[in-house]
Amino acid sequence: MDAIEHIKNQIREAIPKKFKNLTELAAKAGVNQPNLSQFMDGKRASMKLETAWKILNTLHDQGRLKMIIRRTGDLSPVDVVEGPDLVAIPVYEQAGAGDEVDFFDPNPERMIKVLPRYALKNVCAIEVVGDSMEPVIKRGAFIGVVPLDDRLIEGQIYLVRRPNFGLVVKRVLMGSGGDIVLRSDNSAYPDQSVPNEGYEQIVVGKVVWVWQLV
Repeated sequence: MDAIEHIKNQIREAIPKKFKNLTELAAKAGVNQPNLSQFMDGKRASMKLETAWKILNTLHDQGRLKMIIRRTGDLSPVDVVEGPDLVAIPVYEQAGAGDEVDFFDPNPERMIKVLPRYALKNVCAIEVVGDSMEPVIKRGAFIGVVPLDDRLIEGQIYLVRRPNFGLVVKRVLMGSGGDIVLRSDNSAYPDQSVPNEGYEQIVVGKVVWVWQLV
């Protein structure tokens, strides 16, 4: 059973055992009731991770689905996002869709919470709406991004601004001809090459952690 069906089943089982209707559940979870109704009716195919988390918390069922966070290294440990000392991180935009934006705009769209050790200096969050980095970064995950410093690390994951595509998430490699290769973990997406010169105008920041539902 996937996460979407799990959430729907939990909601169906809870009503009317714990709640009179979807309106009461939405109110207690602090989520949008019309959106929740459309999700249950199949008119919305997905649900934002933060909304799912609020609903699962309200249903008192986090045993099988949890919000986890981990750094991007292959051997990095996985931490469950829970506890009384979580730190709010601003969410600014979506990667994989939308127009170009000022990533470090002073007015974030919303906030997510992370464990204190992931609240790095100048870190901001981006919602990933595409699947080009699956299975490492799932569709609907949030990534933590820090501003680009004076160098790129080959094989690491970066947030990249591409004309006509807005923000995308890619691994950065050095091409044989000296260009920078942008690579997806999902093999369905071909490599893209960009000039090495002026890369700081393209690479927005380094991805330092991934926050997603499992």
